[in-house]
Amino acid sequence: YQKYYGKKHKEGLFVKIFKHYPFSYLFNYKKYLVARIKWIPHNFILSNIDEFVAVLKNNQNTIIVDALKRCIEEWADIVIASAWFMDYISVWSRRYSIKDVFATKLKVVDWLYSWQLLWPDIFWEEKVNTIKKYYDLSQYKEIRVYSDSFSDLPLFNIANKKYFVTKNRKIGVPEGFTIIEL
Repeated sequence: YQKYYGKKHKEGLFVKIFKHYPFSYLFNYKKYLVARIKWIPHNFILSNIDEFVAVLKNNQNTIIVDALKRCIEEWADIVIASAWFMDYISVWSRRYSIKDVFATKLKVVDWLYSWQLLWPDIFWEEKVNTIKKYYDLSQYKEIRVYSDSFSDLPLFNIANKKYFVTKNRKIGVPEGFTIIEL
């Protein structure tokens, strides 16, 4: 980092969380998604990723993308931690030159997706554990977390700038959060 930017202390860490489903049924929904992908050829998923990313790009929230671009301009390290599938998120993140993506990765057996995860499911406390494996958080003056799900409370706990993204301003957001209304 110092080699490229000449700074002793890193300015900030930006953690973007992709849209999640409500906490109460995320585990069941995740099992449903994995069941739907099981035994689908890996190359079929890969061949359709660009279409998925194009749809995602057309439907992404400009407020969040602008925040992401500001962080990139400020030389922040950008990390995506998501319970969604790695193959899709990594393609989207490359468009913004984001190197570190921690997401659910399924094992591929004989070119087919299996039920097996390659590493722990990136959900709840595991998001924080995974980030801490690769980043020394004490090296950051500022950590920003953007999320639309209370399932990311462990991530919010490591942040000093917390942004809750919601369509419903009436939702009960704890004190200390900045609300970004869609």
